[in-house]
Amino acid sequence: MARWWFWRLSLVVTAAGFCSQFQVYHLSAVNNVLDVAMKALMEEFGYDKIEAENQWAIATGAVSFGAVLGMLCGVLADIIGRRGALLLAAFVLLLAGVLIVICQLLGTFMLVIVGRALAGWAMGVGISAASLLIVESAPTDHRGLFSAAALSFFGFGDLAGLLATLPELLGTRSSWPVALAIGCLPAIVALPIIAFSPDSPRFLFLNRKNLQEAEKALMFYQGRVNAQRTREDLMDEETIYQQSKVTFFDLLRNRITRKSLLLACLVTGGGQVTGLAFVIAYSTFIAQQAGASHELATRLSIFCGIVKFVFGYVPVVLLEKCGRRPVALCGIAICAVAHSLAVLFLLTLQTSLLCAVLVALTFALTMIGYSLLIGAAYTYAAELFQQTSRAKALIVSNCSVWLVNAIIAVTFLPMVERAGVVLAIAPYAVLSWALFAVCYSVLPETKGLTFAQIANTVHNDDENSRLATITDE
Repeated sequence: MARWWFWRLSLVVTAAGFCSQFQVYHLSAVNNVLDVAMKALMEEFGYDKIEAENQWAIATGAVSFGAVLGMLCGVLADIIGRRGALLLAAFVLLLAGVLIVICQLLGTFMLVIVGRALAGWAMGVGISAASLLIVESAPTDHRGLFSAAALSFFGFGDLAGLLATLPELLGTRSSWPVALAIGCLPAIVALPIIAFSPDSPRFLFLNRKNLQEAEKALMFYQGRVNAQRTREDLMDEETIYQQSKVTFFDLLRNRITRKSLLLACLVTGGGQVTGLAFVIAYSTFIAQQAGASHELATRLSIFCGIVKFVFGYVPVVLLEKCGRRPVALCGIAICAVAHSLAVLFLLTLQTSLLCAVLVALTFALTMIGYSLLIGAAYTYAAELFQQTSRAKALIVSNCSVWLVNAIIAVTFLPMVERAGVVLAIAPYAVLSWALFAVCYSVLPETKGLTFAQIANTVHNDDENSRLATITDE
């Protein structure tokens, strides 16, 4: 009975994950339906080949650009609450799914573009709200566990998108719109769970000043066993920080929040240079370029999706056992090694089945590394800030993620066409090694620390660095 709070929080994390991280489904779903969708665009919607390619490129990028806009609207989590923002995201996801499904019935592909943009917007809002709700509701000793559990939905959504779009399932000429839309369906399950759960106790206490509801939420999410430590943490944070409105300009003007923001953007947005975006969207295409048939390339992409799904749960254990810093550094190093090997195989082996399989294995290795990195990165991003600035800081760091992803999605294929696959992948190997060197130098450890202690750690590191500089002079 003493652990009921754990299962209640787990259920809410699951619902939040379906409305946020799981929606990466829409990025991987386009991987396997490219051929049938292009035929439909030309034969059913009346586009010529060039127009069809342009329309499909727009639809592919619509999710990422929608996510950027959704992140920018992440301030909704401060206006209508973390729970309210998740409910809104769930409703928008259902609308997006309906628009995509009826595109063939109404004979307009624009509905697919609009639907995918709405799904991206909902994902952006959902990721911001879910990150806030989870990190503010979980007990200090379980923040890494539940944050990583939510992030494992990235792998779940990626794998679901690859499986649903197989030709044996929904990746057919008649059902490809359903394959693209079905990722929105879990929002139906998430809606009642979120609706009947309280908002974050930290948000209710520090932002809304509703002590009675905050106490109820605290008992709901943490139980008596953890509540006392969180109450003390809340009092410390309220004492240390003046609960005034923080603007985006304030994040940059204040030395401590500026440093925290740079660290958060480094591991989240900067972490995207490990190249997961092109692996998710174009692994089938790259495997074909390396020498695999379309059928084999599809199966190799499924294998990579399975690896990502399985290893998405590894950070759940490692973040609390090993800490955020070593998990993040290990993930970046694995991605750097994977891209370096991919370049080596593509350079030294002829286009062949062996080359395609080895390159696919490096993509699977990238999935492992990125799973470790992203588990630590999003936990970092939510932990580094005080209550008054956390929502806006997450907007900035999450926007950096999807902006970099959108740039990669738009530029990768043109790079392949102009310079070849090797020179399209090589920059990501170099950037991954550079990211490892920078993160090794600057990332702090936040494991087991309260929010007040984390703020003091960042402040003390900044002060020690400044004093060392003065001493050297």
